[in-house]
Amino acid sequence: NPYEMDMVPISKLIIDDIMTSRPNKLVILDASLDRTWEIYFEHVKQLNAKPCIIRFSVTKDLLIKRLRDRDGDDKLVKLIDVFVAQFEACKNAVTADIELAADYDYQQTLRKIKQLYNLA
Repeated sequence: NPYEMDMVPISKLIIDDIMTSRPNKLVILDASLDRTWEIYFEHVKQLNAKPCIIRFSVTKDLLIKRLRDRDGDDKLVKLIDVFVAQFEACKNAVTADIELAADYDYQQTLRKIKQLYNLA
């Protein structure tokens, strides 16, 4: 069951690969970070890198709709209040480098990341 899988060791391996094999050494962390952000920050710090935190701010109603559209059931929707609480706790503890709405512009976001991190 993927919901029971411990993603921290897998994520660390992915970050290690990025840091050793990619020239820009940029690690972008998504909302799944909200439950284990301290672990990721410490690991990225050990690799002398800086994480890029992108926060997607969407309404609870839109989130529920997207979960239903994606999964076809309410299995995760039943946990929405837990997810929102985790998101808010992370939001209060971790400042985002970039905040995006549901209708964000992908190319503009890439340009902002490149600008923030002095990438070509």
